Amino acid sequence: MTDSTASPTCALCGGPLDDHDRDRETCHDCRSPKGKIADLDVAVRASGDNPERIGDWPVIRHLLRKRFGEDRSDTELWERCTDWLRAEGRLAPNDYLPQPLDYLQWTLEHGFIPPDQESAISLGPPFGPNLAQPVPRVKAGGAFLWATETDSGAKAALQRARDRLQAFAKAMQEAMDSPEYQAAQEAERQRWQALADAICETLKAAGDELESRHFARPETIEDLEHLARIVEIPTETIRTGNLTAREISACALAWADRQTIKKDTTNSSPAIIEAGEQAEATPATSEGPSPIAKTESGSVLLFGRKDNPVVKGNEKPTLTNAQYDVVLALLQTGDKGLTKDDLDHESRHGDARKILRRLSEADSDWQSVISFPGTTGKGYRIV
Repeated sequence: MTDSTASPTCALCGGPLDDHDRDRETCHDCRSPKGKIADLDVAVRASGDNPERIGDWPVIRHLLRKRFGEDRSDTELWERCTDWLRAEGRLAPNDYLPQPLDYLQWTLEHGFIPPDQESAISLGPPFGPNLAQPVPRVKAGGAFLWATETDSGAKAALQRARDRLQAFAKAMQEAMDSPEYQAAQEAERQRWQALADAICETLKAAGDELESRHFARPETIEDLEHLARIVEIPTETIRTGNLTAREISACALAWADRQTIKKDTTNSSPAIIEAGEQAEATPATSEGPSPIAKTESGSVLLFGRKDNPVVKGNEKPTLTNAQYDVVLALLQTGDKGLTKDDLDHESRHGDARKILRRLSEADSDWQSVISFPGTTGKGYRIV
């Protein structure tokens, strides 16, 4: 026999109905959209409303973008969400709209439980009746912690590993703090410093010797490669990459000494002196450094980068580094000339032909000795 005096309760939450709800089956809180998916649905869809008025909206929007994509408007995100609730959760609007926003957040983050797994999974917060439940995801880190907390064997093994690591770290620290280790470290540091000082001193001495012979002091690998080309080390040898800086410097010094010997021998030969007196004298054949490169006819004499080149017996302004590289590449090649690609590679300038063109247009003497490809059937040359 039922108690006829019992207070009526809400059909949804089971709470008591107040006097205003006596003629209804649900209480005011269950009927109100506040804090529920229905309120958010109105805020997104209704003209003039704004979901920003709902406090949970920033979190929900983040979850919507994470699940459905960043490049969508609020309306598109919400449409995707309601379609997903219907398709994946098999929920009608009357099922999900009365649910709290917590349900929506949990569902967006975890998804739905497949029907065959509902009884095996412990659910999160309680939700309304007949709703597909969200799936709680078990992550690898959580599974590991669970195993170490519940499995005594795993916990003991983890503790043993931790103890060993701590003992090893302590032993290493004690060894590093010992006077013997500190002394060995200082001795090692001094040995390396002495080696570094010796290398620096050797490089400085080699650079000084090169500068004394009118070579630029090499600072980079590219500078050393360029020095190797200046002193006529074969291109095939350079490309092997097996030359050391010391070997290149030694070759450069030997090359410079050979040039000096040639000059002294030439000046001491009466026949050559007599021939020189009959020929037109040029500044380069008088006192001064020997040319680093020149044409067979002597029409162009190229000295150091800071020296003035001589073209057809006339001293010219010093060349820019780019001009010097291009002219030197052509002089080293000789009469056979270079193709455009070879000229770019040998001079290390991708616009070598433009550099050569501007030099030719700026001076009539340079123009008379620079030969461009075309009628002669040869490449770029200096004649």
